[in-house]
Amino acid sequence: MVNFSDKLISFVGTTLRQNPTLLNFIREEKYRAEDTNLSYRQLNSLEDAKLLKNSRTSKKSWRNFSLNDLFYLHIISKTRIDFNTNNSKLFGLKTNFYSDTLNLKDIGEIFYSEIALIALLLKVIPVGILIYSDGESIFTDNEASATFPFFTGNKDLKGRSCIYLMLYSTFQNTIEKVIEDKHFKKSFNLDQLKTAYLAKPTTSKQRAILEIIEKGDYSEISIKKKKNGELVINAVKTVDGSKINRKDIMALYSEIKYGSVELIKQDEKDASFRIKNVFKI
Repeated sequence: MVNFSDKLISFVGTTLRQNPTLLNFIREEKYRAEDTNLSYRQLNSLEDAKLLKNSRTSKKSWRNFSLNDLFYLHIISKTRIDFNTNNSKLFGLKTNFYSDTLNLKDIGEIFYSEIALIALLLKVIPVGILIYSDGESIFTDNEASATFPFFTGNKDLKGRSCIYLMLYSTFQNTIEKVIEDKHFKKSFNLDQLKTAYLAKPTTSKQRAILEIIEKGDYSEISIKKKKNGELVINAVKTVDGSKINRKDIMALYSEIKYGSVELIKQDEKDASFRIKNVFKI
């Protein structure tokens, strides 16, 4: 299962559109057994338990792994060895890595694990995985954490215990090695994407203020925030009074939303009009 936020899904899509070969990089089977930090005996045990992706034609041929495979084997190792989880409870992980996919516009099918891996390569997106005692596993990110099932102690509402792994901290050595590789740096510049992800999106109130500033011909704008959170914006523009007649004055009044028109006299002549609009958002 997956519990990724819309923000993360959208961001991964943007990343892949700007770096179309990144998915090929993740899927390229260029790693060997020694890159997995598992012994040949451990790998054979996983293969016998049908927890290893079948990537070789015979028992005597070499195993080749992708970065996504290394990611999978690392998580399997943490849960199987460090947490003493038996093999029958680990097939949910295999499903998450090699069966469950999402169709991204202009990109196609992508595994949930590949979405998590791209997030890890950027180093700024907190991604984790929940692994339950019955074998179910869920990828998630902080933006989606509000939709987690409620827990009592270390159990969820179904009475299941679970472990939660923050994936960057547990997979950090491999990630650091990958992104520091000169070929990776030459092929992918992810710094701008990191900045874009970390940028705080504008709220509806902020957008309303920007619209007033950009579309209005105002010389003065002040903003006050009430205790209830409402924003009151006073936007003022000045009109030359020597070039305006009474009909134009009435037209000025029709422009007003909640504000006023002030007549400024100088030497007994109408010098200018100050038109104040008041916006409440």
